Amino acid sequence: YGGSAIWLRFTLERSAEARGDWLLEVLPPYLDDLRLFEPDGAGGFRQRQAGDRQPFAAREVAYRGFVFNLQVPPGRSTYYVRLSSTSTLAAILSLWPADGYTAEVQREYLLFGIGNGLILAAGIFSLCAWLYIREPLHLNFALLAFLQLTVIFTMQGFAAQYLMPRHPAWADSLIGILVGLGTAQTYRFFDLLLQLRRHFP
Repeated sequence: YGGSAIWLRFTLERSAEARGDWLLEVLPPYLDDLRLFEPDGAGGFRQRQAGDRQPFAAREVAYRGFVFNLQVPPGRSTYYVRLSSTSTLAAILSLWPADGYTAEVQREYLLFGIGNGLILAAGIFSLCAWLYIREPLHLNFALLAFLQLTVIFTMQGFAAQYLMPRHPAWADSLIGILVGLGTAQTYRFFDLLLQLRRHFP
């Protein structure tokens, strides 16, 4: 955390016979301001900008994170990435061949779907159990599961991609709100589960 920008530098070395089209993926999806500086071939740099404060339609690739198309020239090329964010300041950079990226994203989205589907099923099961036996613990677990599902959905960039592609500020603000609500419900659930007020007044 902090108000300062962080700079990263990396160098790519490409042989003349190797492919030149690559994709640079930068995660996590909640980085506020992300800038890539790439060589312009004339001794200077071109700047390209991304971040969760920009509309989703402005992204080069329709993906929950940030992806830059790179045309890597033969020889050695040095790139710079500037990061700044009001939330956790971290970066995971991955370089992908352009023609294999779509299949990789499909596999990733499938795994997210399975994981989130299990959380959703647990929440629905607990809600049904509460409707049947009226045990408050089941209702609180269902609320916890649904809130955690929305936190994951928002933090991983899916809300910005699918629900609010034209309203990046809303999607960005929603992360903090949902994390706060999810944390509060977590404490509420464990308070009931462990009966803290009775055992540890």
